[in-house]
Amino acid sequence: MGLRGISIVFFGPDGCGKTSVADGLKEALSCRFESAIGLHCHWKPVPQKNGSPPREDPHAYPPRSVPLSIMYFVYHYLPFIWGWWVHVNPVLNRGGMVIIDRYYYDFFIDLRRYRMNLPSWVVKVGYIFVKKPDLVFCLDADPEILQARKKEVSFEECTRQRKAYKTLADRLPNGHVIDASQPLEKVVTDVERIVLGYMGDRSPKRNGKS
Repeated sequence: MGLRGISIVFFGPDGCGKTSVADGLKEALSCRFESAIGLHCHWKPVPQKNGSPPREDPHAYPPRSVPLSIMYFVYHYLPFIWGWWVHVNPVLNRGGMVIIDRYYYDFFIDLRRYRMNLPSWVVKVGYIFVKKPDLVFCLDADPEILQARKKEVSFEECTRQRKAYKTLADRLPNGHVIDASQPLEKVVTDVERIVLGYMGDRSPKRNGKS
């Protein structure tokens, strides 16, 4: 059996370059991971569907009530569970690369984006049952840079999110903070190095006695 594939999550404030870095990584690792069996998802681990573009101001509308927020959360939470088994695992079993933007981690940082008003314990309990990716990358840059690239939230909110995402990544055992203020090619190279290092460290475990 060949080596199992790899699952990767990118998160960070708007303007950090999640999509650009993900696309660059797929190209950089095209010799190692076949694009035909890869998967790139946004938020939930399900294939992308053509739909309306994201709102330019994700905080324009007030949060829902707590009861409605819980219903909304449950509705969107279930795909995090079945989506991994139905869509992600088959790709990993074939040795492919799965990339997810934001993923469940966004619930810890920006519930307002999804108009949710939830007790923090709901998000924490839900996280217990969600499959964890192999690697998590926080794309970090100064708020001035982020706002110049994509101004979807206020400067104050961008600053808050930047700190919160970085703190979360530092706490994750598989989290890595990447300087996203660098040229795109350098950001992709930094991520690629960590991915290849992870794959290299994992290979002896699969082929050895462990």
